[in-house]
Amino acid sequence: MRKKGLLCNVIAASAMLCILDGSARAAEVTVGLIGELTGAIADYGKQVARGSQLAAEWLNAQGNMSGNTIKLLVEDDGSDKAQALTLLNRFALRDNASVVIGPSASPLSLAIAPRAEELAVPMITIAYSGAVVENRSWVFKSTDITANQFKAIGAYTADVLKPKACARVWVRDNDAYVQTIKAWSEAVQPKGVKLVDDTSVLLADTDFSAASTKIVSLQPDCVYLALSPEGSANFILQLKSAGLPSTTKVIGGTTMSTRSFLNAAGKAADGTFSLAEYTPGGVNDLGRQFESAYKAKFGERPDTFAALGFSQMLIVATALKQAGANPTREAIRDAFGKIRDMDTVVGRGKLSLVDRIAHYDMTILTVKGGELVPAPQQ
Repeated sequence: MRKKGLLCNVIAASAMLCILDGSARAAEVTVGLIGELTGAIADYGKQVARGSQLAAEWLNAQGNMSGNTIKLLVEDDGSDKAQALTLLNRFALRDNASVVIGPSASPLSLAIAPRAEELAVPMITIAYSGAVVENRSWVFKSTDITANQFKAIGAYTADVLKPKACARVWVRDNDAYVQTIKAWSEAVQPKGVKLVDDTSVLLADTDFSAASTKIVSLQPDCVYLALSPEGSANFILQLKSAGLPSTTKVIGGTTMSTRSFLNAAGKAADGTFSLAEYTPGGVNDLGRQFESAYKAKFGERPDTFAALGFSQMLIVATALKQAGANPTREAIRDAFGKIRDMDTVVGRGKLSLVDRIAHYDMTILTVKGGELVPAPQQ
């Protein structure tokens, strides 16, 4: 089959059209996506779903999956564990899905991963917690483990920004945030960065005025936030209201490299630094064409979570290609484990799945004029 380019133009903001060479379809493979389209974590769940939908359209148009095509079913779990479990059972038992793209949030994916194992259905998720794949053979992570990812923002903090004293703020009722704050702290403290304040909050908290006043009074060189996109924006706004100087560096993880964060923080986002899987504009031809197609379809630039959704579907497609025509669930699962140096839009453009976990490099971004751009390296 002759390829028609990496991505096709998006027409009428609803479909990507591409001329195929007439090869017969071997199978329509059902993929069920459990997404946080509403609820507490919809700010990034919706972006993951968008990226996945865009990828499925392109992949079907490209037609390079051993003749297979993807039938993508997208359902909203409402950011709720019980609903996520209901959808997993529905996809696996009623819809006979060959692959389930699991919830984006670690608590939700951790809650349903044991059931995916029981059902013997391949499940892949961007959830950051490494525990989601532990002692399992059917569950995969399309993101790297937190310890690997957050070495990058820790090294950037200590080696490039070079603060002497930092305050840290983190969500204590979400395991992913607990892991990220630990990884960042373990990276900066051996390099002489002193932690002068430690504030833990709940995911649902919105009033940070007391904590902000306390942090400002300590006059730290930096504040590190391990919060949701909207939580990070809210905390920064309250820090600014409490008098945080513009010279104090505000740093965060991947949740601050999102469109949701930029929209919620407004001008207060300028000058912040964040960890990201995706470099705006793309790091390769695939990334650049992904960005163009995403903007044409949705009217805005993709963020890290949209790129993760796209990358996640590329992993599914690569497995379908390797598994051959009319693949079984077991064949798809085995193919996941063989993916090495796959072209993707995250990191530096290459991804491998080793021990059911994706590995790739990370990038550091800053906000300038309301847009995410690569951070200066010195």
